Amino acid sequence: MWLIFALLAAFLWGVVYFFDEHVYQHISVTTSIAITALFASIVFGVLAFVRGHLAKDIQTLFGADHKTLLMMLVVLVGTVGAELCIGLAIANKNATVAGLIEITYPLFIALVGYLLIRENNLNAATIFAALLIFSGVATIFFFNR
Repeated sequence: MWLIFALLAAFLWGVVYFFDEHVYQHISVTTSIAITALFASIVFGVLAFVRGHLAKDIQTLFGADHKTLLMMLVVLVGTVGAELCIGLAIANKNATVAGLIEITYPLFIALVGYLLIRENNLNAATIFAALLIFSGVATIFFFNR
């Protein structure tokens, strides 16, 4: 199921980025993200409440172990920054090029994991794939200047 969910997410992000490009021609990136975040907060807040997760999760975040709260704060700041950056990239170039550059993020997952906790998920195949991704990014950059 994980593969189906991952492919569905990729498809949905493609749809979102396509429409983002057209929405940003009429309203600002920040207003669009604010509306999206508000809607997502309502939907996921209700879902978490209905499924019985909300109270327990809030208790966990503000409990004795502050490590989870700290990680959640990093996720919040990172999400806001990433949303703003991809929105500005789409608005200033286009959804296709911005999205093709953004697909390098798995490389940063591996890098952050290694630097922070020495988690090493790299092997010859993933290193080769990373080189292909960076060569693709270089090609896009070179032909889109």
